[in-house]
Amino acid sequence: VQTMPGVEKIAWQEIQQRFPQATLGEYLFVKDQNGIVLFDDDVSFKDLLTLRTAEDVFIRAAHIPRLTYDYGDLRQIERLIQEGDEFGKITHILTSYLKLTRRPTFRIVARKTGDHRYTRAHLEKALELGIQRRFGKGWRQVEENADFEVWGNILGPVFLCGIRLSDPTMRHRH
Repeated sequence: VQTMPGVEKIAWQEIQQRFPQATLGEYLFVKDQNGIVLFDDDVSFKDLLTLRTAEDVFIRAAHIPRLTYDYGDLRQIERLIQEGDEFGKITHILTSYLKLTRRPTFRIVARKTGDHRYTRAHLEKALELGIQRRFGKGWRQVEENADFEVWGNILGPVFLCGIRLSDPTMRHRH
């Protein structure tokens, strides 16, 4: 889940309270923009969307815990999206969950913090190529209202890719 900065531990407390079988992975941070709580559990998508401390909810689709900060990271990310079991499994589950009967659409959101030899735009291109090579013309990239929002985050030494389950209304709840 993604939270406002500083709310990560409160979000984890809510997750533990609501889903006692959940196990904490780690806390990650996007500068002063967001906190991220990584956890494992078999909670339904619908239940995850009821978390009150989360601004957004994602399902992890790919993860690299230690990047090199060099261009080889981009090739590894592209291959992980193109060939990775986790990305394939998650997109298959979500396609069934959404009951899509047409060619899925996707949108990429790329974020990067840290002093890597490559830019955020390079990350975005690696994600795009990985998706295109995995699905060919089966998926179509769009600017808005996508079936799948694929968020690729490079947070210092960590790459985290998630597919967004929530919509923009979640972060504007009262």
